[in-house]
Amino acid sequence: FQTVTWRTVSPRIMFAVLTRSQIAYAFIFAHGPTEAATPDTKRKWWELLDTTVREIKKKYPDAPLAILGDMNARVGSGLSNAVGPVAPQTENRNGELLRTAADSNSLSLVNTFLPGAEQTWCSSRGRWHRIDCIIVPRCQLH
Repeated sequence: FQTVTWRTVSPRIMFAVLTRSQIAYAFIFAHGPTEAATPDTKRKWWELLDTTVREIKKKYPDAPLAILGDMNARVGSGLSNAVGPVAPQTENRNGELLRTAADSNSLSLVNTFLPGAEQTWCSSRGRWHRIDCIIVPRCQLH
């Protein structure tokens, strides 16, 4: 792979566009705010992620896109085309924001459609959760 461009958008969002055999691939790396963050902090972060996704899709429309992130979000109880049926969780506020952002950009959370990544993080209390996600355009999922 060869790097075409990369940019740190914020301390919690960066992206890179790489090429291989003249095909561009776009990656966004994201670390979402925790549930303890203020509503304003969450809103601003999700707006910035949305802007980044739209910017990359506009500038590199043919590039397969993947968002790799510790989203600090639990999803599965809200109805959506973005969230699959595998291991549904009780949705938290970050989950609602993630689901809404994914739906508005026609994205899907891969690890809610395919078994095997139901648990991605273990709390200090020994409880497992799925808060990390691989997110791709819905058309790339199948």
